[in-house]
This record gives sequence, structure tokens and C-alpha cells, in this order.
Amino acid sequence: MGRFAGLRLPSELLTLKPSHIDFERGRLQIFDSKKRKFRIMPLFDPIRSELLLHQQNVNWNRFVLSDRTRHTSIANQYNHMMDAIRRTEFEPWKRLRQNLRASCENDLLAAGFDERLVTNWLGHTISISRQHYQSLSDSDYQAAILKARPQETA
Repeated sequence: MGRFAGLRLPSELLTLKPSHIDFERGRLQIFDSKKRKFRIMPLFDPIRSELLLHQQNVNWNRFVLSDRTRHTSIANQYNHMMDAIRRTEFEPWKRLRQNLRASCENDLLAAGFDERLVTNWLGHTISISRQHYQSLSDSDYQAAILKARPQETA
């Protein structure tokens, strides 16, 4: 949820309720842990499919996460997340939770969504986005090289 919905982990995930998910209209209502109010994000396909799978495997009651998960310490949740990443043989990112959120933002911007929309969906300002979340990737440099090359004429 941090990677594809840009949730602040774990605070915003812990407060997610089934009533916050509108599969029919394609919207995800997130209780913004910093502003103490709700924001609405599109229910993108990767989020939708994971939530539907989760719904099948976990008995949702008041919250989307199981009581067992919700009552596990934050440090222990982080350790479980790191263990899962290590099993994939990928190198875990530094500042994992923040970087999951940042990668969501960068992907949405790269997909062509307006910066105003993305920052509203993720719950921060454009200036904070530019200062803390937006970053350059290897593909940005490669795209710049290709774009700057003189066009061949036939």
C-alpha cells in the first residue's frame, strides 16, 4: 500500500477500514495521519487486485488489516516487511517506508499525471513533493540523452 497507493506506513494502513474502499467507483479513502482528515485516491488496478486478494484471505471486520497484524508492534511489522524483501533477493531500500511512498509518487508523475493531482492524492504540497519525494532515476537520464539527440532527416 505504500508502494502503489502512497500510504504513510504504518499509520495510514492501520486505520484503513473496508468502508474506505469503494470498488464500484474506484476510489480509496485514506485517513491522512498528518492532516487528521480524509483524502481520496484513485483505486488503481494494482491496489484493487491486492485488496480483493487480501479480502478473500483475511476476515475483514472493523479494519482491513487483521487484529493480529494491527496489534503487532511497529518494529515487528517493519522486521516482517524486511524479511519478505530479503526472501525476494532484492536489496532493501534505505528509509524503506518513505521510499515506498516516494516511488509511488515518482511513478504517478512519470505516467503523466499532473503534479497537483498526485500531491493531493498523496496528501502533501507541491513544495514538499519537490523537496522530499521527487527524484531522478536512471531512465530519466537515458530519456534526456535520447530527447537531446539531433533528429535524423530522411
